[in-house]
Amino acid sequence: MYPTKLIDIDLSQPLADLTDLAGYAQVRGLVRWRRQPLGWVEIPVRQGICRRSDIADRVFPHFTWLAERELVRDYLRQPGPKTWELADLLAVTPALPQAQPLISVAYCLGDRVTGDDCLTQLSAIAALDYPQLEILVVEALPVDAQLAQLVAQKFPKFRYHSVLEAGLNAARNWAIDQAQGEYIAFLDRDTHPEPAWAKAIAQAFAENPTVEAITGLTIPHELPDRVTAQFSRHYALERGFEPRYFQWRWSLTDRRSSAPHWSDLGTGQIGSGANLAVRRSAFGTIGQFDPALDLPGRTDGGGDLDWFVRALGSGATLLYEPRIVAHWHVPTTDAAQRQQGQQQIRSFYSAWQSGLTRYPQLRSSWLKLGGWRGAMSLMRLVRTYGVPRSWSWGELQAARQSWGSYADGLRYIAALPPNPLAITPPKPLTKHMAVRTIDLDKPLSAIADITDYAHVRVFLQQDSHIGAKVDRPHHGIPVSADQLARTIAEQQLWPLLAQAYDGDIPRAQRAIEQALQTYWLPALPPAVAQPVTSAVQTIPIPDRITIIIPTCDRPADLTTCLTHLCQQQSDRTIEIIVADNRPQSGITPPIVAQFPRVIYLPEARAGSSYARNTAIAASQGEVIVMVDDDVVVPADWLEKLLLPLARPDVMAVTGNLLPFELETEAQWVFEDLKGGLTQGWERIEADRSWFDRFEHSPPTWELGVSANAAFRASLFADPQVGLMEEVLGAGTPCCGGEENHLVYKVLRAGHTLVYEPKAYAWHRHRQTMQAVSQQWHGYMRSGAGYHLILWLQEGDRRAFKQLFSVLPKHLWSYVRDRALGKHQVPWSVVRGEVTGYLAGFWGYYQSCQRVKRLGRSAPYVPPKLRSVTGEKATDWSPIEPRSSFTEAR
Repeated sequence: MYPTKLIDIDLSQPLADLTDLAGYAQVRGLVRWRRQPLGWVEIPVRQGICRRSDIADRVFPHFTWLAERELVRDYLRQPGPKTWELADLLAVTPALPQAQPLISVAYCLGDRVTGDDCLTQLSAIAALDYPQLEILVVEALPVDAQLAQLVAQKFPKFRYHSVLEAGLNAARNWAIDQAQGEYIAFLDRDTHPEPAWAKAIAQAFAENPTVEAITGLTIPHELPDRVTAQFSRHYALERGFEPRYFQWRWSLTDRRSSAPHWSDLGTGQIGSGANLAVRRSAFGTIGQFDPALDLPGRTDGGGDLDWFVRALGSGATLLYEPRIVAHWHVPTTDAAQRQQGQQQIRSFYSAWQSGLTRYPQLRSSWLKLGGWRGAMSLMRLVRTYGVPRSWSWGELQAARQSWGSYADGLRYIAALPPNPLAITPPKPLTKHMAVRTIDLDKPLSAIADITDYAHVRVFLQQDSHIGAKVDRPHHGIPVSADQLARTIAEQQLWPLLAQAYDGDIPRAQRAIEQALQTYWLPALPPAVAQPVTSAVQTIPIPDRITIIIPTCDRPADLTTCLTHLCQQQSDRTIEIIVADNRPQSGITPPIVAQFPRVIYLPEARAGSSYARNTAIAASQGEVIVMVDDDVVVPADWLEKLLLPLARPDVMAVTGNLLPFELETEAQWVFEDLKGGLTQGWERIEADRSWFDRFEHSPPTWELGVSANAAFRASLFADPQVGLMEEVLGAGTPCCGGEENHLVYKVLRAGHTLVYEPKAYAWHRHRQTMQAVSQQWHGYMRSGAGYHLILWLQEGDRRAFKQLFSVLPKHLWSYVRDRALGKHQVPWSVVRGEVTGYLAGFWGYYQSCQRVKRLGRSAPYVPPKLRSVTGEKATDWSPIEPRSSFTEAR
């Protein structure tokens, strides 16, 4: 449907009918949100009018979530507490950077052109809405006197210069030498900028202080017919509507660095020199444009592609930012289209030959890239995808003609450029993933102290609790506040927006989409109000709390753990008991002595269950809280963990365990490839109905761990629950599983357990791959022992199915998928799990014999009954509440 009218559709205001479209068959609209382009829509024109309802039909629902993402991104940059109400998000006006640095705009010409042909471009540059501009019009041989005269007459504030060399890069390099601006922005003969173009450049650099160069979105200026539209799609200069960062971690100058993937060398995906802005300081380390490229009649282009390769090879970060919009004057005649299409191919192969010449160590990658590009042209001869075969033949002809073009360009300039590769190799990375926490109620700030890491994991805190995380690769480059806002908006869009709807994501989606439709089309009916849920019965949370820490010769971890436990912000009476599971070493007593009100209890029988049961028997609290000695807790952790106990039916609570650090590959493997110790960000409730609904063993391991858990003390006096199973546990031949068995008994007895993700704590994962392999060996060994307990002692036949059917099938598929490359868990960890499962049967037998030899602990007696039974009560030593807390992160 042509001719086509190109327009803007701004979703930051209500939609309106488009009129005065007589003679057009359709409208092609660039959908934007507050100057941020989101994508194209094509809408038919009826009787010279494009109805707003037709626009809405194209906008909904695809662009709705894109607009929502941009709303969240802008909202994250605002200071103060966040309500996540749509009205508050819509009211945000993104603040522009106050500093307005000088921008040098270089309009460079490297081929014959008349002044009249440049009038539209020069007029657009003169209309730029930015106060600090330096305009350079630079013309390389051959020059045209009309252009100099036009600039002098109509644009007297522009600086015109003609260089006595041929080639676009000669003009660019002169502009680099003469420019005074902090940023140099390049345009060429076929592009002109939008009025906000320079302002968008300044904002993008201000938001991304570590970015050296930025390319922008280059869209067609007009599409008068179908062939022109087809040409603009096939040879498009636009690279989509998502901002993208480009970073390499291999060096062009270091032959010892690993070779890049061949597709990384195809830097045309980054953008084009027709819409490019660079920090002026970057040319001092990366070098200027290669004058042997972009020579008319020889190389015809490729200077921008070559410069991108050198920039990335130096460790620089490049950004494609679609907010920086320029318009491309698409050729409309058949001859001009054929000429420009062939010129693009010659540009590619000229840059390709430059790479082969400069970087012989990457010859294999360059050859693969060149072969891929030629194969694409050959494939289109067989299957055209609507592209005329004449264009594909022209591409192949241009590829053949370009052979030797770079060598010809070198002969023309007589030598390599004076600064071809002024590159500082990127700093090697020594650590895998940084872990940081940010408060969404405060303005986002850059994360700069991560230059030794390849990735960063950011936990999101709001209202003093952590509710989500985002991951971002950054290759040692500091992450700006804008990059952080983009990442959060992309990965946590609906969990954030759903906060205003009690975390109900489907309800939030319905309500927000309905509200946006009402905003864009005010005639639409308002959203239906949701019913209010009834209140839940509550009781007072117990005041007397006992915190139990089993330990086994880990003095550094225990010191950190106790330090933070003693800083809890709580008015409750707190008792802390350290159960030493290796008292004969004498390592733990001096540590506990540093904390006068912490109780020390020795338990010589090895096994965390023995240690915990000894501490439970001596405890005075109404609630027993368990942590491990390698756990660090925030100051408000205890109150969040106890909060679900306000419901009388809740007898146990588990909390979230987050990684304290992810600095080694082993820690990352444990957390990401194997799931870590977290159970996610959604609250989970389990009761007897949850317990009964499974055909195999109920997955109690999905309800949290005892390293961060609270139990009503009355559970341990309940004959259906009792103490922890001493056949299981760390330090026994079964290696663990006692917490799963305790949860099993709690649910079987008809009680309710709540997993509360707001009650988070930090866990220090093991740092070596050997330790992680041993840990997962122990997990599978304890899993086998746990299911043997359920089958042989509890009489639960579901455990037999789990043990001899579900687990073997899981291990088989797990090993098979690793062999097929479907996951990347190290083979050492895979072997540890398989051998752990097999060793679990013998471990269970050994552990049972061991308990028979050592004996079981005496049953738990509630403190009020101990005087009746004659049992001596432990001295009550409450910890005074404190108000200060500094996370050791």
